Amino acid sequence: MELIESLIREHGGERAQRLRQASDLDAGQANGSCPSPSQVRNWIDRADKLPPLLETQEHRAARFDGDAPGLGESTHGSAVMPVTALLLVCLAGASAGVWVAYLRWKDKRRPEPLAILILATAAGVASVGAALLGYGVLDGLGRAATWSTLAGPWRDAIPGALAIGLVEETAKLLPILPIALTSRHFDEIWDGPVYLGAAGIGFALAETLYLLAGGEVGTLDGIVRAVIAPITHALFAAPTGLGLAYAVLYGRWWALPLGLGVASLAHGAYDLFLAQPGLQPAASAVVGVLWIWLLFAARDLVQRAPVKR
Repeated sequence: MELIESLIREHGGERAQRLRQASDLDAGQANGSCPSPSQVRNWIDRADKLPPLLETQEHRAARFDGDAPGLGESTHGSAVMPVTALLLVCLAGASAGVWVAYLRWKDKRRPEPLAILILATAAGVASVGAALLGYGVLDGLGRAATWSTLAGPWRDAIPGALAIGLVEETAKLLPILPIALTSRHFDEIWDGPVYLGAAGIGFALAETLYLLAGGEVGTLDGIVRAVIAPITHALFAAPTGLGLAYAVLYGRWWALPLGLGVASLAHGAYDLFLAQPGLQPAASAVVGVLWIWLLFAARDLVQRAPVKR
């Protein structure tokens, strides 16, 4: 055992603890005798190769990412098989198409050209790049907004949730701004939630594909994300879209930061409640309130006459 202890002191730190655990596995076979060099080498190899099987509760807590809806965050599920992943990709694409069709149906009084909606959805896909850039800036400032932060103490979780909401909702807005400013089709108040909703659907699609490509979602998580994430991101983006429409069509530019603020707050609250133990029903309530508000607001907004531009 003196040899074992000297090896543990030599390796130090966390690796030392793993070495001790690896040697303990063979303690019954040693029968008190001095281990052979090959046996020691085997312990060291096992210490390096088997940490996931031997990790402590503290290690698991440190690695916890939660059931993350955000970019680059792991979920509880494990990576899926290639065929299953392909099916999930197809499901995600089909789901995005269905939700875009739903938005166009809600705009049936004066529907937007399908090409414009496809462009807005593609812009939402591209906006994931802006979101990743935003997260990179936060990392550089030492303000990394991770899922483990949201699941931690409230003093850290609340600023992290607000940062995630602001980064992702701003990313959705950026590619829609030039469309809203230059397209003659953007001429109704309801067009704002429709265009930003399409961008949200595109964003959700790209986010799901990003997580699938990284092997960070399992089959069940992937199915849930493919079906639910598009409309969830569309609902988060709706207040920004409404603010954008008032700003562009009526010159009320204060409405844009107000709408973006409401969208970021709703998105951040959803992620925070989803991450905190026992508060998942509150996350569903956030989405439900947004959806009910939008359904009632749509009754009035779709009746408003177009604005000549």
